Amino acid sequence: MDVSGRKANQLLGRVLENRLGPTVTSNDLTVSFREDTANSTVAIRDALAELARAGRPTAEDALRSVAETARGWLSKFQPCLPADLEAKYVASSSTDVPGAKTR
Repeated sequence: MDVSGRKANQLLGRVLENRLGPTVTSNDLTVSFREDTANSTVAIRDALAELARAGRPTAEDALRSVAETARGWLSKFQPCLPADLEAKYVASSSTDVPGAKTR
């Protein structure tokens, strides 16, 4: 399993989903588009170009991504962390910001 690919694709998919709507899905190998979004390569290219110009996805995108999703328990020490540090820990453990930028 390509863990870093999954982490990068999930982050990129989540950021694109915020721009294009809930028609974006991701897995270990791909970011896919459904419904009308799949038929609009212009909208997809524009969204990707806009993200690239803005230097996104960023660490802030990763934090927003984990805040919007259910979290599992990644460490026995996780309950001891303050909420902001837990969010950063989960984001760094479950996303790949540099990898998402190169997808």
